[in-house]
Amino acid sequence: MTEKDIEFHYCGNPSKAVGVADEVRPTVIMQDLVMPDIDGLILMIFFRVNPATREAPRIMLSSCEEPLIKALASALRANDHLVKWPDKGEQIARLCTHVKLLKGNDALDDEFSIVEILF
Repeated sequence: MTEKDIEFHYCGNPSKAVGVADEVRPTVIMQDLVMPDIDGLILMIFFRVNPATREAPRIMLSSCEEPLIKALASALRANDHLVKWPDKGEQIARLCTHVKLLKGNDALDDEFSIVEILF
């Protein structure tokens, strides 16, 4: 699996993130925890109650490695946490791992989509 097999969709406006995800139907969502206007933990709740995104694995990105923040994100069913900015190889490996966990090993034969909400 390489980056060319992954369709990335970027949303720079957290207030539009759920709408973008509704359109894209992402396989995995990579989301920043600290954003303007909306707290990343609150956005996680919005994604978890939305039928189009509730099952999509969530990878949280943060420059903060504070254990309390990681614990809160895990309590809200974050699937993973990466410190910004991760190595490209590590990022791709984590994305592939979550796709395999969600859909099985054969899923990596297909392209998959990611929505990134980053700041």
